[in-house]
Amino acid sequence: MRFYDPDGTEYGIPTYPKRLAPDGLAAPVRPMTPGRWRAVHAMMRARRTCPDCQVTFNHVIPTSLGCCPGCADSPVALAA
Repeated sequence: MRFYDPDGTEYGIPTYPKRLAPDGLAAPVRPMTPGRWRAVHAMMRARRTCPDCQVTFNHVIPTSLGCCPGCADSPVALAA
């Protein structure tokens, strides 16, 4: 079994596969603080805002276009 080294002989520290560590050894994920939630919301808002027309959509703008589909289809965006 990969990464199963409870004595630490191979890796220097005890290692366990995902979800097989004994109780008390698997550290839980840090809880989300209000500041981290604000940062996540700001990041998602930036991913939903078109850089050309500044409209915020309910979905993430495709990275292949770099802007909303409306701006990608307009000839003004192609001339720039």
